[in-house]
Amino acid sequence: MSVHSRLLTEKQSTARTQRAFSRYERTEHPLNELTDRALSGRRFIMDTGIGPVRLNGTGDWAIWIAMLERSAHATDVWQFIDPTVENPPQIPQPSFIIEETSADRFENEMRYDEYKARRTAIEDIRQLVETTVQLCHRQIITRGRTVHEILGELYKRFAPSEEEQRAVLQRQYDTLRQSTPNRRNIDKWIAEWETMYYKCEAVDLFKIDPHAPTKHFLASLAHAGEQWAPIELAILVREPISAWPCLPELIRRFNLFRNVIQPPPGSSRKPQATTFAAQYSHSGYLD
Repeated sequence: MSVHSRLLTEKQSTARTQRAFSRYERTEHPLNELTDRALSGRRFIMDTGIGPVRLNGTGDWAIWIAMLERSAHATDVWQFIDPTVENPPQIPQPSFIIEETSADRFENEMRYDEYKARRTAIEDIRQLVETTVQLCHRQIITRGRTVHEILGELYKRFAPSEEEQRAVLQRQYDTLRQSTPNRRNIDKWIAEWETMYYKCEAVDLFKIDPHAPTKHFLASLAHAGEQWAPIELAILVREPISAWPCLPELIRRFNLFRNVIQPPPGSSRKPQATTFAAQYSHSGYLD
């Protein structure tokens, strides 16, 4: 093939690719694997037991950005919006092949679906940011900015140093572990424990004692007179502490007990709070 013929063929191929891209831009295609993962990212946000995390200040940054990062990783777009990277890559446009068979067309559709799914996923992240950032800070979120630029501005404003973040969370955690629930607010109190657990996990606050939240949660329930606490602790003390459940699993067990076993309000059965506190307050398990 002559040089002239080869250049002409390449030019025709480029023109076909551009026409194919324009055609696919106007066409809806079946979901592919990446699109499924994009929907999974949305479901993660909606199915979180504590709901979407709100960014109100520095103390919320760790768990808020962790929520976004997990959703973005599920849809394979975190590398395009990571606020800690100054110049992230752009979503690559699909490179189409010349369609000579139905298999070629299917391949082009798959390539376009992947491209479109990533664009949709980033728009979903933008919407999540818009709905979870405190109203007074939403002037940062404008259509003229990319999601990466928005997250970068929020990062500068809210992301504390690791030392500052750990100090703030330690104070918040200490306040929570001193609190005692009652029957009226126990659901809210449990949600606060779960939220605090994930915030602290994000900065490795429990690195020295990974089971501290489990022990402190049990102690708080004990002082509140919840009869489940001595039952659960009696089971746990027979096992090595390394086998103890993490806090979310402990909360799951407690909620199961509340929903299935615990007597309804007004029952004559009384929790054994005093006996439990006397027996275990100096045992060392709840320190």
